[in-house]
Amino acid sequence: MNESNVRYQSTDEGKKRYPPFGIYKGPFWDEPHLWKVCTCKPECLDVCKGYCGCEACWESYRDSLTVA
Repeated sequence: MNESNVRYQSTDEGKKRYPPFGIYKGPFWDEPHLWKVCTCKPECLDVCKGYCGCEACWESYRDSLTVA
């Protein structure tokens, strides 16, 4: 599986936040079933944290909390 086979398409804003495909992979580079697609819109905060419903930003925020 590669970036083009992810279940949902990212938005243009998502591609800006997680270039080049708008996919947050986190620590799971080799586990595509755990990748999250960014669905942010231009009006989202710069540090979204997933408040808009974006799973990619939510996972990124959660991962940032677990880094020591």
